[in-house]
Amino acid sequence: MSPPQLSHQLSHPPFPPLPSTPPQLAHPQKMGGGTIFLVLLIAIGVAFGGFVSVPKGENQVVVRTAILLAISCCWLMCVLSLPSIREETY
Repeated sequence: MSPPQLSHQLSHPPFPPLPSTPPQLAHPQKMGGGTIFLVLLIAIGVAFGGFVSVPKGENQVVVRTAILLAISCCWLMCVLSLPSIREETY
């Protein structure tokens, strides 16, 4: 048996054509260096809250360490991604 044949061709392309130039923002804003320190203060507050709120028990040190590592990794990822966001132009 042979595979079935399509009886018609597409009359239009499956995707619309891409614009020749990307759209321009009305007022492009750049993030300042203060954003890093603001996010750092928020991360320290969240880490301190998690550190204090862990109940006493066998795994208290493990849970505290996991919270501090997770928050610090999130902050580090934010710091590493800010320069690329800041320099992005549309």
